[in-house]
Amino acid sequence: LQLVQQALTEKKDFKAVACLLPRKAERKSFYISVVCLGTSSKVHGAMILCRDLEAMKTLQSLVRYAAQLTTLGQLTAGIAHEVKNPLNSMVIHLEILKEESKSLNGEFQKSLEVLEGEVHRLDRVVIGFLKFMRPQELEISSVNVNELIKREFSLLETEWGVKGIRFILECESDLPAISADPDLLSQIFLNIILNACQSMEQGGDIRIVTSTHQDNEIRISISDQGPGIHPEIREKIFQLYYTTKHHGSGLGLSLAYRFVQLHEGVIDVQSEMGKGTTFTIQLPRKM
Repeated sequence: LQLVQQALTEKKDFKAVACLLPRKAERKSFYISVVCLGTSSKVHGAMILCRDLEAMKTLQSLVRYAAQLTTLGQLTAGIAHEVKNPLNSMVIHLEILKEESKSLNGEFQKSLEVLEGEVHRLDRVVIGFLKFMRPQELEISSVNVNELIKREFSLLETEWGVKGIRFILECESDLPAISADPDLLSQIFLNIILNACQSMEQGGDIRIVTSTHQDNEIRISISDQGPGIHPEIREKIFQLYYTTKHHGSGLGLSLAYRFVQLHEGVIDVQSEMGKGTTFTIQLPRKM
């Protein structure tokens, strides 16, 4: 390289010089730094450092994009708060209208009910958005996942046992404790288990299995005997507001996905039509 020859001849270093170099049948941009090795009187060689300029540009672009997303999140959260205030006012005044118009005809009452339903639906959307966008600070402590899941089961058995749902828990007896936020973990398990309960209108089994995965992770699998998730929508189930239920909010699984990510974990779903669905969560023992 001409730059290296110049550095050796002039006995001086060059730092971060932009150059075009051939790479895989095309020319790529690099930052080239040349450091002479030796003394001021005699140079024995040179050390060359190449940095891919395209990769640096991509990284800078990602940093800028992340900053823009943060700004956008703050802006949209502010807008959502502004929408929430008039919605609250609308709910109050609709209640007043319903009381004052009890003597009017049925069509008017039906129109008020439609308005009320739509206002409440919009209110749920705004609340869900605020929950999803709100910065979440983890309160980390040592968590016994087996005990956490048993507690959720005891709460759900009373309500869903009478509807034909049977809860089966297979816990690894010496499952190690993990560092996590117990409230968020409870929300993850609750959202997924409730989703499974609601999918089995005729009843069925919900099975949870806990186990050690490798040395530094634990695994929790939650299986149901519901109708399964069609392959075409499987990739959409964690999207905010996406739901196949008539009265669903589309928040439960999206929040579960986000909370797993906050714990540096992984969540996966396997499903077979007519046979059921299994959610698998892998969590690191220490974050």
